Amino acid sequence: MRTARYPAVMIALILLALFAVPASSRADQILQILEPAQMQTISSSNVTFRVQFGFNMESEPRLFRAWLNGKPVGGLFEFTDTYVAAAQLSPQDGLKASEKGSRVNVFAAEVEDPDGSKHHEMVRFTVDCSGNRAPIALIAETDGHVFAHEFVQLDGSGSSDADNDPLAYTWTFTTVPKKSKAAFSDPSAAMTNFIPDVPGTYVVQLVAGDYKAESEPKTVTIEAAELKMLIERQVDDAIFDILSKHAIVTQSASLEDIRTHHVAIFDGKRLAADDIKNSTLLTDALREGRWGLLLNVTDEQKKNGLMPHLGIVSQGEAQALLFRRLHDGNTPVVRILELPSIDPAAIKADPEIFSRYAGMLLKKLRETLESTSEVVWAAPPPDNSIPPDLINVRWDYNSALPFSFDHSGRQSASKGRTQHGTYYANHTFTLFLDNGNQPTGNKQYLLLQVDTNSNPRDSGSLWLASDSDRSKHNEYAWFQDYITVSAYPVEADPKNPKWFWSNNDPSSPNNLETYSANASFNVGFNQAQGALGSFSCGFSHSYTLADWGVLCQDCAGTTVKWKYRSTNPPEHSGSYFGYSDMYDWYYGCGKPKQPNAISEGQEIFHGAVVWNTGSAVLTQPATINSRIEIDLVDNWCSKDLGTTCCSSWNRETSKSLWSKDLAFTIDVAAVIPVNIESITFDPNPVTVDVGAAPVTIKGYVNLDQEAKIDTKITGIQAESLNYNAFPRIDSITIPKGSKSGSFDIDVNTNGLTRNQSVTVGISAFYTHRYTYSLTINAK
Repeated sequence: MRTARYPAVMIALILLALFAVPASSRADQILQILEPAQMQTISSSNVTFRVQFGFNMESEPRLFRAWLNGKPVGGLFEFTDTYVAAAQLSPQDGLKASEKGSRVNVFAAEVEDPDGSKHHEMVRFTVDCSGNRAPIALIAETDGHVFAHEFVQLDGSGSSDADNDPLAYTWTFTTVPKKSKAAFSDPSAAMTNFIPDVPGTYVVQLVAGDYKAESEPKTVTIEAAELKMLIERQVDDAIFDILSKHAIVTQSASLEDIRTHHVAIFDGKRLAADDIKNSTLLTDALREGRWGLLLNVTDEQKKNGLMPHLGIVSQGEAQALLFRRLHDGNTPVVRILELPSIDPAAIKADPEIFSRYAGMLLKKLRETLESTSEVVWAAPPPDNSIPPDLINVRWDYNSALPFSFDHSGRQSASKGRTQHGTYYANHTFTLFLDNGNQPTGNKQYLLLQVDTNSNPRDSGSLWLASDSDRSKHNEYAWFQDYITVSAYPVEADPKNPKWFWSNNDPSSPNNLETYSANASFNVGFNQAQGALGSFSCGFSHSYTLADWGVLCQDCAGTTVKWKYRSTNPPEHSGSYFGYSDMYDWYYGCGKPKQPNAISEGQEIFHGAVVWNTGSAVLTQPATINSRIEIDLVDNWCSKDLGTTCCSSWNRETSKSLWSKDLAFTIDVAAVIPVNIESITFDPNPVTVDVGAAPVTIKGYVNLDQEAKIDTKITGIQAESLNYNAFPRIDSITIPKGSKSGSFDIDVNTNGLTRNQSVTVGISAFYTHRYTYSLTINAK
């Protein structure tokens, strides 16, 4: 049998014939089109349609259908009450509109009774958009530097139209490197992405149209660099195999300069903890601010191999740890991305997980590219810069937390409806030493800022209900209900606590749409000039949430537990099918209620808490426990009546479908000063010819043990009123793991005669002022 295909015009004529019945024979009390009016002229291509029913759609549900110029549009209507359904339709829904003149449109509606009888209504109206204004295309700011084969997200949703017309989007490449076959995931979507498949320059163009006119083109340039990796030994790992396809890999680590590479890579399956601890390549990479990547990490390798380098590790195994040391102003910073271990079940559920892990690593590695920095999941800085003499260190520990579900709504895994996603939790620990009246320290302050993204839409996660289903509001994938975050320091002996709560924010309760996340405290410090100083660490950051709030639940003692959720949450009695639950999600019988913006969007939760060590300085590593718990919901309509869902609707109970316990070991002794053992000079004494040009010698500040963090030595100077020795700089930084740092001293014989000697005191400051003697002989 051959099925005839009718064009839209023919379908419209058929509908005209179908509905062209005398008004007296129509059951107007059953169905009436309120808007638009018959033969009304409308000057906008956004047309509002309203249909009124002569019965209660909740108690007497009937099947409703509608067409615009022959195109089915019933699924786009929403019930404003039990008697009226409305929709705003535009050219993308089949509306005829042109800036060249008027266009006639036909709208038809139908209600079908349970016995199969049908009631029809139809109107004709005119759309005249001769005064139309062209839209303006806009591409949201994006990092212009990426690695080749890295996912690039483009956002044109900020494009606008002065007439508020719906927009169509067209993405094209105007420039691509030779041999590139890059393509957009969806060249007609407001948000799209592509993967630059070879290094080079990609120029992307966006044109926005309103179905009548097009905008001026908008472009953005993406520079794709070649990733350069340095390895010490062979690496046997699936993630590395994916990365190496997109990179230049060099193995002769002893002959290569890490400064010409982006990352040094190590395979934990081939290394003992001591190999990691004593690795020259790893030490060099961290000293030069390059990334280190350790794959297949054991708990023992963390504690005994990485802890001496990083000063922080989480407990347990990991599939990968990516880490880097750098400075943020006067603060030494360690940045870490941890990817959890992958078990065989996870690989079976998500075969692409290795590729997704590789993509996460690439995103983090981008920080080494010019003009690129990661801005998401980062804790806000204090309002005032941290003084240079305040001893402190910061750790940014970013945990990627993947999940997989084997069904979505009424769609099961057998129909290909699996959903994968990743949550992120960033724990920013900033450790301060209070040493205002005790140079070696009175106590430590530990500020923890927790940032998590509250929805699994990033890193490849998608809503798996089809566009058609979502447009009819009868099916959703898993989405956010609420997120719970807790944190507390672990006491080795609860009867003899070492940690004390200072403050936290948000506090309890806080169900406002705008909330603060501040934690303020004062730290005293010993300045290089010998005077006492203090620093007030405070924040003035606030967060605005639509229909969401935060409360501090079960906050007591040193424990904080924040609950972040809707202020009008989808609570229920525990039943999957109770009528009392209906009003949480549905407008009576018919339309499911949409999830709120944060439930289906990408938002950030932020909380802060401060602990202190009382009246003592702790020298042993501390453990901070944290738990992230995500509660999700899923809903769908198992009996689809076009636009209504009656009797047979379902909702997956809100429940904790994902959680993660994290425990961090932190070297809180890192901020305790290491004493200066001596200041030495090469040579000492130094001999200079009278009348000759000054000579330059080396000075060294030597510590009595390896520096625990990058240690700034200040106040390097010669004794006052002496003009025979001049240190060229007044401060140096001794890198973590080193015992000494050097500086240059210019030496002269001004004011000296032959065979005369003078002793000059050269001093430096680190908690105390240290002075050592340099002898200058005039020859």
